[in-house]
Amino acid sequence: MQSHPTTVKIIIISSAIGLIITALNVQPSTYLLLIFAGLISVFYIVKLPGKTNTNLRDVPGIKIFLIGLVWVSITTVLPYLNLNSSTLKFPETLFFANLLYVIGITIPFDIRDIQLDETNKKTIPQLIGIKPAIGLAILLVLFNLLLLLSVTNHSIWLLGINSIMATILLIGSIKPRKDLYFSFLIDGLLILQPLLLYLALYGL
Repeated sequence: MQSHPTTVKIIIISSAIGLIITALNVQPSTYLLLIFAGLISVFYIVKLPGKTNTNLRDVPGIKIFLIGLVWVSITTVLPYLNLNSSTLKFPETLFFANLLYVIGITIPFDIRDIQLDETNKKTIPQLIGIKPAIGLAILLVLFNLLLLLSVTNHSIWLLGINSIMATILLIGSIKPRKDLYFSFLIDGLLILQPLLLYLALYGL
């Protein structure tokens, strides 16, 4: 950021313009959801008010579920709130499928940080071990696939490809990897799945 201040300013200004335009074209309930997700995101890092002197990520056992909840709220609930239709039912199956998927592919990040996280954080790898944690992550990805298959029967092979790629990357995270493996390849699964799901529903 220090090396490219002009680029940073362009990104900030462009984002601000996009934010203003978007804010004028969403349902009022969107703001409540954003406040909910925003507070979790802020206090995930910032110390909670009061005498606790801790943040949400340091509360034992809930870090990975907070990540999943915020991500799924923004990618599933927010679009639903802005459909401008009172006849469409909330997509519970898609919500839970996405939640399982996000939690599953977030487990490798706890494995990456297992030497850095305090033991009282009680992350999944700390509680059950690295290999069982990966087994659980793969199981969540497979349950995600089953739920998605109940949503669509179009081009199901695309969803299968996504699950196979996720499984390969999850297994690969057992061994020590460079940060790019997590922040590019595994994080990239968050883009790959919705893209393939869209293609399965509308593209192929």
